[in-house]
Amino acid sequence: MKLVEVISTVLTAPDTPAVLAGLVRELGKTPVQVSDRAGFVANPLLLPYLNHAVHLLETGHAPRDDIDEAATGGLGLPMGPLALLDLIGPDTSLSVLEALQTEFGGSRYAPTPLLRRMVEAGLTGRKSGRGFYEYRGQGAPAAPAEEPGDNPALVPPPATVALIENGAAPQSADLADAIAAAGISVVRHTAPEAGLVIVAAEPGRRVLDAALASGTPGGYRRDTPHRQDQAQARRTGHHATDRARQGSYGGRADRQARVGHGDLPGPAWIPHYGHCLPAAE
Repeated sequence: MKLVEVISTVLTAPDTPAVLAGLVRELGKTPVQVSDRAGFVANPLLLPYLNHAVHLLETGHAPRDDIDEAATGGLGLPMGPLALLDLIGPDTSLSVLEALQTEFGGSRYAPTPLLRRMVEAGLTGRKSGRGFYEYRGQGAPAAPAEEPGDNPALVPPPATVALIENGAAPQSADLADAIAAAGISVVRHTAPEAGLVIVAAEPGRRVLDAALASGTPGGYRRDTPHRQDQAQARRTGHHATDRARQGSYGGRADRQARVGHGDLPGPAWIPHYGHCLPAAE
C-alpha cells in the first residue's frame, strides 16, 4: 500500500509531521497528514460507503451483483463494495464502524443490521469461505492483482540483513539469533549486499540518523523489551500482548508504528514495511 497516514497527537511537536512526511517520501510512499481521531482519514471515507452498500442490499434497492457492477462499471472502481467488504472482512468493518460511531456519533457510521447479523453468524468473507459471496466454489469476484511492492507478503525476504548496534547489546544478540534462525545472513555493518538495515538501540538512543546514513532504502526499527518478549513468545509458542494493537480500529494498526521522542521532536506515526512496530515510549 502506497498511502501512509502520518498522525499528529496533542503531544506532537509542530515540525514532526513534516519531518516524517519527508521520510515517508524517501521510502517511496505517499504521506497524508491527519489528526489523531478514530479511523484517521481513510476509514471515515471508506466505511460509510461500504456500509451504505449493505443497506442498499438489505432494503432490496438492488441485487448484490448489480451493486458491485455499478461501482466497477459505473464509477470505475477496481472492486465493488460488497466484494471489498468480503476482502476486508465484515467483522473488521463492523469493528471500524463501531469505533467511528463511538467517536463521532450520529447515524453516518451506524452499522447496518445485516452486517451485524452476518458477523454474528460467522460469515466473515474470504477468510471464512463465505460472506456476501461464496468462496468455496465458483463465481466469487477476484481481488485486484497486487504489485509486489504493495504487499509485504509478496516481497521475498532479504538474503542479508545488516544489524547495527547502538547501546543494545543483549537485544541485538537476540535479534541476530532470530534472523539467522530464519535462514538470513546477518552482518554487523552496512554492506552493499544487505537488503535491509536494522539499527537496534536502547530507549533514548538516536536511530534515525544511522538508518538514513546507511543508504539502504526501507524502514528502521527500535528494539525494545516489549519486542524481546514478542520474539521469545514466537520461539516458545506463547503469545505476548501486542500493545501496538491496543486502541486500534479493526486491527488496522498494523500499518503504523510509534516513533519515540529520542529520534524526532515529538511522537508521531510512521510505517515500516506495512507491519506494526511498537517502539519506545
